[in-house]
Amino acid sequence: MSDEVVCMAPEGGEASQMPRLPALRVLWARWCVLSAAGCALGGAPLPFTVSVDGPVARYRASSTAGAMLARFGSDRAVLSCGDYGWRVPGASAASGLIAGGPAWADHGSMIDHHVRAEHFGWAAYWDVDGWRAPPVPTGIPLPPAATTASVALALAAAQGGGNAQRDNMFHVARMAEYQWLDEGSWRAAFDGDPAGVTWRAGIDEGWRLLDEQALTTSTGTGPVTADVDGRTASAAVALAVEYAEQRRIAVPPDVRVDSAFRRESGWEIRFSDYRDENPPRRAAILVADNGWVGRSPATPLAVTGTTRTPGPASAPLSGPG
Repeated sequence: MSDEVVCMAPEGGEASQMPRLPALRVLWARWCVLSAAGCALGGAPLPFTVSVDGPVARYRASSTAGAMLARFGSDRAVLSCGDYGWRVPGASAASGLIAGGPAWADHGSMIDHHVRAEHFGWAAYWDVDGWRAPPVPTGIPLPPAATTASVALALAAAQGGGNAQRDNMFHVARMAEYQWLDEGSWRAAFDGDPAGVTWRAGIDEGWRLLDEQALTTSTGTGPVTADVDGRTASAAVALAVEYAEQRRIAVPPDVRVDSAFRRESGWEIRFSDYRDENPPRRAAILVADNGWVGRSPATPLAVTGTTRTPGPASAPLSGPG
């Protein structure tokens, strides 16, 4: 299933013209990653601020604009944003936006505080299995959480890094979407930060936030793949093994699947051969979401005339599956 769901209009309304919103569970995970990374990148503030406090996530885009995602249990939420620097004659205050929502949304405090009468304001409601949202103009103040890639791009840019940082941040965001982020991946994403802006205490603080929000291997119920786009790690591993067999790449039983790393284009499945090498020989096979499978520039394992599939992994995958 795609990681996005179409906005649905209230009864009698028109379909939303804005880009599709991710499912609530996925959108929440991305906001949490932005907030946690903001803690870790305390030395280089993002051009926006995201904070998560219990069931409420807030976003500040500027001195006049921002948004809020407030959860009410696991299957209800209000996503709202406003900009009191953008005058819109006739626009309603928070009470007016609530009046257009479902019956359970019954108080103006559910709406972001940037929403003011006669200024721009917008709200969407997640009710069990989908968003209800009115048409909105472009440029509404929401965080860069529409896709996993937008999260990765924003955080990599804050680090001043290139593709390596973007890949690391994509992996972190995707694993959080699966509610299966491991601490090693989180910390590795900030190691060797080229801009030197990471903050050790902030990395710890960010990890605690993700752990509290049940998005990690310690507290999450993952891997939860529903509403997340692309292949699962287990499917990618199976394709990588099949590729190795077809190319006569030796992957004997005592070679382990060392890790499954999620790039924007797909999975990188890394094998390690510990039989007689120190350091071990390694091979990495890329399994793209578009169906392409091939070798990475990693040091290859031996190619032989016989092939065997790997036995049980001696280390857990860092991805789901």
